[in-house]
Amino acid sequence: MWYSIGKSNPFEAAFMIVTNAVAQSFDGNVLVQTCSRAITVIGCSTFDTNLRLQSRFPLQRDATYCTESGTKMHTTVISVNKLVVIAHTWYNAYYHLLTEAMSRLMILHELLVLDPDIYILLQHPIYSNSATDLFNLFGIDNKRVIYFYSSPRENGTLYRAKIMFVPRGIGCGGAPPSLLEQIHVKALNFVYNRSTPPKPYLSLPLPVVLNKNHNITFQHKNVTRVKAGPIIIISRSITRPRHLKNEMEIMHFLSKEYSAIPVVFFLSNISLIDTIAMFNSARVVIAPHGAGQIHLLWMRQGTAIIEISPAASFNGCFQPIATYRQVHSYIYFDPHASGRGGLQVNMTNFSQFFREVMQGRY
Repeated sequence: MWYSIGKSNPFEAAFMIVTNAVAQSFDGNVLVQTCSRAITVIGCSTFDTNLRLQSRFPLQRDATYCTESGTKMHTTVISVNKLVVIAHTWYNAYYHLLTEAMSRLMILHELLVLDPDIYILLQHPIYSNSATDLFNLFGIDNKRVIYFYSSPRENGTLYRAKIMFVPRGIGCGGAPPSLLEQIHVKALNFVYNRSTPPKPYLSLPLPVVLNKNHNITFQHKNVTRVKAGPIIIISRSITRPRHLKNEMEIMHFLSKEYSAIPVVFFLSNISLIDTIAMFNSARVVIAPHGAGQIHLLWMRQGTAIIEISPAASFNGCFQPIATYRQVHSYIYFDPHASGRGGLQVNMTNFSQFFREVMQGRY
């Protein structure tokens, strides 16, 4: 029996079941193979997947590849009975880990909770503690997760399973609101009730993001503005791109003009459970563009988030999530910033901008 790697066709089902299959990493993605087919598990890539596959794998293999002799060329073979493949590009970044990997996990979450014999294949994220915390949050022992590293050495490892589950792929920031809602509800139930509801919750269309020509307000209808909770400033380290250069000026303005409202700096140095509880209590969040904004997933309807973004590189990846959560989203553009440097607000303009955001919130 022969197969060749030809034109790729995405599958439309929620997930695919493949029997007697092997998986192998390449460039952070995963190729799932059987004797007769190849399935590419790939995410945010702009490259031609087929050309990359042809450069790494022969166009044709015979059926002996599926036998024991066909695995002898590999340095390591990891075998399990059942395996869920949720790995593909960019899962080492927290935003993608949460919105894409965990969204794909939600497709099979109930099955994973009920059957502890199912293992999970995931690219090892930079924020490994965050991945562990997320799996614990959703009732999955981290010992069931098989992590791989995206490196040439990893290409010699095969992951073999009698039954392999491949959830439907999710592109960059394109998680359906129905899956994000599962993450939101299950996480909040665990944080406050130490229980995880077993069923899906909501199905909504993915909203369209507006352009970047001016400071933007994403309008929501029939949502009551929240008048309780702190103002949270997400602080990025000065060693990281898009850190907020004059965040202390913002804090002084808030402390003077809104002295009755607590102002809290979020430094990403608390547990996931405490982080979820903090953002669920927020009234307004001020955030330089970055992964920390994904915590708007825990925010209440009617709260607000102000994203401070370089005007030249605004991509709007958080706005669909804000729209789904019914969080009022405001974009303040720094016209002088690049995507890699720091951000700075003009305090005269920002003060007026913030007063508009606070209307009806205190």
